[in-house]
Amino acid sequence: MKITVHYSTKTGTVKQAFNKIFPYLKIEFIKTDSPEQKMENKFSVNILHNRFLGEINNNIRQAEINIRQDDKANYLEELFYHQFGLPIKVFKKERKHWLPAAVEDLTLSQQNEQAMMKARSFNS
Repeated sequence: MKITVHYSTKTGTVKQAFNKIFPYLKIEFIKTDSPEQKMENKFSVNILHNRFLGEINNNIRQAEINIRQDDKANYLEELFYHQFGLPIKVFKKERKHWLPAAVEDLTLSQQNEQAMMKARSFNS
């Protein structure tokens, strides 16, 4: 899946495109206190809702991001941060909760499938 990212792209647009491919995963654009916290994965989660990407990083340049089924969550988080200066977190649905997905060494596709199976067994 390719998503064009530029100053006036809304966070919701990116999240919606991601969710179409991975309905049991989601990405959230977050605010960190510093770049070091993002890289160390130490941050307080401040989710940025329905913002222009240029509001999060006013130096963002237009480019495409290619999200593949076999990408891992931590790779995708690093890609958004290094390519666009946009801190994101990937979450997976775990019953009624959303948990960080980057802690697992599974691909996005595998995590989505796993979350779907758990949701089906929980609802039956």
